[in-house]
Amino acid sequence: MRKRLLTAIGLLVAAAALAGCAQLQNLVKPVYFETVQPGPSGVAATIPPADLAGKIKTAPRKAVLLPFADYSSDVSPATHIEYHGFLQDALVKALQARGMEPVIYGGAVNDTLFRQGVVLKAAPILQAESPRTAVLFREIEEGEWSPVMSRKMGRIGHHNLIAPNSLQGKVDSSALHREAVRDIGAAFEADYVIRGRITVYHSGLKWGTYPLPEEVLAFYFPKQGKSMPLIGLSNVGAFEWFEDGPSAPPPASIRSEDNQPFTKDTKRFAPLVRLDLFIQEAAGGDVVYAESAETLVSQVYSMSRPRHSDELYQYLERAIPKAVALLVKGLD
Repeated sequence: MRKRLLTAIGLLVAAAALAGCAQLQNLVKPVYFETVQPGPSGVAATIPPADLAGKIKTAPRKAVLLPFADYSSDVSPATHIEYHGFLQDALVKALQARGMEPVIYGGAVNDTLFRQGVVLKAAPILQAESPRTAVLFREIEEGEWSPVMSRKMGRIGHHNLIAPNSLQGKVDSSALHREAVRDIGAAFEADYVIRGRITVYHSGLKWGTYPLPEEVLAFYFPKQGKSMPLIGLSNVGAFEWFEDGPSAPPPASIRSEDNQPFTKDTKRFAPLVRLDLFIQEAAGGDVVYAESAETLVSQVYSMSRPRHSDELYQYLERAIPKAVALLVKGLD
């Protein structure tokens, strides 16, 4: 009994020592967040930010928050849902603190986008045009795969959705033009419709041939009690319709082989998130606020300890709110 007790105490002491080392290492090499305003998003506001801030402060304004267009290349449905959850929570809190009250988002908004044809359900499209991808997603939901394997399979499925020529001309979604914005606002009796883009990159990774959404945007909406989310698809030009025509992100705002956004500490394995935010008047569809922000997470892992990129999404829970804070600063 005494021997077992001493062994147990020894294990506890060892665990405490390891925890102390981990804390010390974190103090020596803490996670560092650098938030900056990047280049323009390609969409300009029609009024100064101070004018919109004044209107919001005059009286509470009701807003509808749409799901963000995701231009991350190396992503799976599971990680998409995780960091979109961080984004929506942070953005709603930040907007409500500045007078947008309430901000409606989630299931009711997603259902409205499906009804209006702005987002199309992927299942029938895949069944007809890409049955192998449909089978892959069905296997994730019905098969007994580990979370790691499910993410890998989900990443492959995501690439199949957005890869050039995979569903070219097959995703005929309705444009998110002024009339559509008015209809969405009217459905919720809202003053503003809020939308945007999110792109997550990783530094320290050799450039890979991951496809980027050039024609098709994929959306993943969680379903209660289901391991596989509801998948939605939109045409890039239709969803990125602003003012009087499509306005997809400029090349400088999306990572590519010719555009690496990391100018320092590139040997470290760390994520960077870029956000573009657009606020439109529900009555007329004018863009009354447009802002961008980037947060780089550095000093996470060195390349001598390579980890899979999914493990770094935990840092986005802290990075995204920092980007959101800069994103809405013009409304203070």
